[in-house]
Amino acid sequence: MYEPDGLLAVMLHGGFGSVEQAESSYPDAVARAWNGGPARDGIDDVGLVTAAVDDLAEHRCDRYQQRRHHGLPAGV
Repeated sequence: MYEPDGLLAVMLHGGFGSVEQAESSYPDAVARAWNGGPARDGIDDVGLVTAAVDDLAEHRCDRYQQRRHHGLPAGV
């Protein structure tokens, strides 16, 4: 059995979507960490995600006006 070192995150694209559209919704952390530890200095990951969602809401799709945030704390 394959047992990877890290966590697996599975994201399914929306109906009539594509993998290309899904990939564009996954930002990459600076220094492989989100707003914590050594990657914290001068990095505003919350601001990045907020700005991206605001841009989607304003220019791309009305459904992003209702927002839901999901996440797991570090170390889970």
